[in-house]
Amino acid sequence: MNLSLKKENWYLELMIIVIAILAINLSVALIGFNNVLSIITGQMINLAGFVSLLFLARFHIKNNSNQLLYYFKNKLLISDLLLVALLIISGRICYNILIETEFVKLFNLDIFKNKQFFISHLSRFEAIIIFSISNAVLLLGVIAEELYFRCYLFDIQHKRFKNYTWIVNGFSWSIYHVFSLTNFLAFLPTCLMYSYIYQRRRNICITIFAHLINNFIAFYPMIKAYMTH
Repeated sequence: MNLSLKKENWYLELMIIVIAILAINLSVALIGFNNVLSIITGQMINLAGFVSLLFLARFHIKNNSNQLLYYFKNKLLISDLLLVALLIISGRICYNILIETEFVKLFNLDIFKNKQFFISHLSRFEAIIIFSISNAVLLLGVIAEELYFRCYLFDIQHKRFKNYTWIVNGFSWSIYHVFSLTNFLAFLPTCLMYSYIYQRRRNICITIFAHLINNFIAFYPMIKAYMTH
């Protein structure tokens, strides 16, 4: 399969990624969170998944004859912090409102919703290990997603959809979360906002920064549990 065919069938690759996420999450859920070893194993599986997505994004970017640093030519300015705040606040407001609607709840495909995380009886050393791996997953996940959806996929989609690329790109990123901890339908407005801001500013630093802070806020209860253990 040549590169041009891959570009034309980006949606097939996206579906394969979604299926891979389902397989990863089913594996993690099967392992469970009943002890330290199961938590570490599950997080390492997640980490491996994001590493794979990162390498896939890097592979596509290289084959498109672009240098990775090209996407970071626009630095994060003080004025851009307002956009970061807008993305975080607006995104969380939209998500919190939509997640409470009955229609959106029908699409809650979270595999882990009935799973209990083992937090108690951890030693300080065990808590530090899990905390470190969890933060690595958080950081690498953000970078991998942003490089794939903004740096690679956006450019491919823009060749066809032009001014409407942000809609297609936002929807693609939402579909990516179908089997994640996030309700993909409630997350759709946030995805559209990220893609719209990126199309307007072409500054990956804005979306990475906002994405990282947003994920930290979302997973803060779990992170805090390890920090205070």
